[in-house]
Amino acid sequence: MTTQPTKREHVPNDFRKEEFRPRTWGGGWKPLFSGDLSGWEELITREDTAQSGYSPIAAGSVPESVEIIDNGLLLDGADGDVCLATGDVRGHDMELSLLVTPIDGWCEINFRVDDSEGLAARPSYVLSIHPGDATVAVQRNARGWVTPLSMVHYPTELGREYAVTILARADSLTTYIDGALVNQVTDRHSPRGRISLGVSDSKALYRDIQHRALRLLPVVPEALAYRWESDDDMPEEFRLPSHTTQV
Repeated sequence: MTTQPTKREHVPNDFRKEEFRPRTWGGGWKPLFSGDLSGWEELITREDTAQSGYSPIAAGSVPESVEIIDNGLLLDGADGDVCLATGDVRGHDMELSLLVTPIDGWCEINFRVDDSEGLAARPSYVLSIHPGDATVAVQRNARGWVTPLSMVHYPTELGREYAVTILARADSLTTYIDGALVNQVTDRHSPRGRISLGVSDSKALYRDIQHRALRLLPVVPEALAYRWESDDDMPEEFRLPSHTTQV
């Protein structure tokens, strides 16, 4: 008689105890959200993009499209983009670990968001999870020009919770979902920044959000100081490659 191997039950918290996680170097893990939005900021968008930016959330208040559920944030982008940011803009090497449930549409985790000179002054990275087209992608966003750096066929389901880990160290960007390696990228164009969670015409729950800051970059070296006042200032490699789309 042949017995079939038992399939591992999908318990996202278990995947956060995988060996690779505690063996990584640096300081201890710290929660980024513990029941209130102290230290978080909300993205305020305006017709004039130059006037758009993050605004601190007042103590004790919760944005209209956000709901606090236990140790998580439910973001509802049915009426437009919703994005919440936190962390130190000087963050360079870091690890982010959280539980993500896409509920309707897709969800995104932005990292190395350096808005110290304006929202779109420097490039940033985004991890997007798309259950609809079964992809998980790491992309670079430069003034709204989004370039996929790694797009992987990875089926996910609406309403199912996933353990997501992002490791950013120097030029290396790596993502895991439920303990499995998904994306591995080398890119030097956004050396530092903080974290933001977002939805757009979609809905997602982000909970048990933990972060480990490994190294700060107080001053961006001139060789890495990518900043542009307009699209015309951007090098061709950021602006018009065939695989780049404007959003």
